[in-house]
Amino acid sequence: MKTKKIAITGATGFLGAHVMQLFQQESVTTSFLKKETQDLFIPQSLSELLIGASAVVHLAGANRDTNYKLAKVNLLGTVRLMEAMRLYCPKAALIFASSVQAAWKNSFYGWSKRCAEEVIGYESRSRGMRAVVLRFSNLYGPGGRPFYNSAISTFAHLIQSGKPIVVHGDGKQIRDYLYVKDAALAIFRSVMYRGVEICPVIDVCSGERVSINGLIHTMSKLVGKEISVSYAPSPNKESVLPICSFSRASQILGWEPTTLIYEGLGRTLGL
Repeated sequence: MKTKKIAITGATGFLGAHVMQLFQQESVTTSFLKKETQDLFIPQSLSELLIGASAVVHLAGANRDTNYKLAKVNLLGTVRLMEAMRLYCPKAALIFASSVQAAWKNSFYGWSKRCAEEVIGYESRSRGMRAVVLRFSNLYGPGGRPFYNSAISTFAHLIQSGKPIVVHGDGKQIRDYLYVKDAALAIFRSVMYRGVEICPVIDVCSGERVSINGLIHTMSKLVGKEISVSYAPSPNKESVLPICSFSRASQILGWEPTTLIYEGLGRTLGL
C-alpha cells in the first residue's frame, strides 16, 4: 500500500485493535492517539499524532454513557479533531466510524453520530476536506468486551463461563451483525478511496438480519449443547431496525462482507 502515515484515534478499542493488526499486516505506517500525552479536546496536543498523516481514522467515541458524554465525545471530539487536522495535516482525509443508528430517530447515541456526520459534511463542503463516513452495524468478534461491545460478546462470555443467558425482551429483536475483521477491511479500503464523491456516507453491514433467539440457537449448535436461557422485560423500547445494505460499500469501496454469521460466531467462541 503506497501511502503516508495513517493517524488513528481509538486504536486500543475493540475495532481499533483489529484495524491496527490489519494495517501492520499491510505494512502501513501508523500513529495512534496516546491518552497519556494527547487529548482529543486539545488540538495543540495532537501535533505528533497528525503531522505527516495522509489520512486520519477516527474511531474514538462513546456508545454507552450519559447523553452529555455521548454528545461531548462523539460530536465535540470530532469537531476538535478536525480543528487539529486544519493545523497539522490540512490535506489529510478523514475516515469516520459512525453507526447505522445514525438513521434511528429514538437513539441519542445515533443522534450524536449523525450530528458528527453533518459537521464532517460541512467541513468537506467548506474547505474541500476528503472524508468517508462508515455507518457500521453491530460489530462482534474476538476481543469484544462482554456487557459492553455487543450482545454476542456477552453471550460468548456467559457460555464459556457456564452461566445462563438472560434475554431482555422476547428474543425476536432483529439486528445486522458484522464481523469485526470485515469492518477493519472496510476502513482499509476507505483509506485507499480516491473516488469522485468528496464525503460519501456508506453503510457497512453484513446484510444478514438475525434475531437474538437465532444467535443463541446457532451458538448452541456450535458448542454442541443446550444453552440455559431466561427472558426478562426489556427496560427500553425496541427500535425498528432500518434496512441497511452494503451495496454502496461494494460500489464505492469495492468492499463486501466475507464472514457469515455461523463462521464469525464460531471464531468469537474460540472454536
